[in-house]
Amino acid sequence: MLATSRELISRLEKARANGASNDSLIADLRQWVASLLPSSRRVRLTLNQDGASSVIASTIKRLGTQSIDEGLAGLQHEQQLLAASKPSPTH
Repeated sequence: MLATSRELISRLEKARANGASNDSLIADLRQWVASLLPSSRRVRLTLNQDGASSVIASTIKRLGTQSIDEGLAGLQHEQQLLAASKPSPTH
């Protein structure tokens, strides 16, 4: 989910820099979620795909009521929390 959060932050930053509307960003994120859905050959989502879909869907919902800047700030905060919760590698 941390990788998905990083990708979402990147997409929101690019959308903001390009002056994209929330509607166009939401459409882009919906396409991304659709690409994660299982095809007819693959019946189940993997755990990573399911987690990624949830994070993206949450961001889509957030962007329905918030600006890109507010959504970005929320994602950056969530990313910090996720990164802090990961155990550090032992040497």
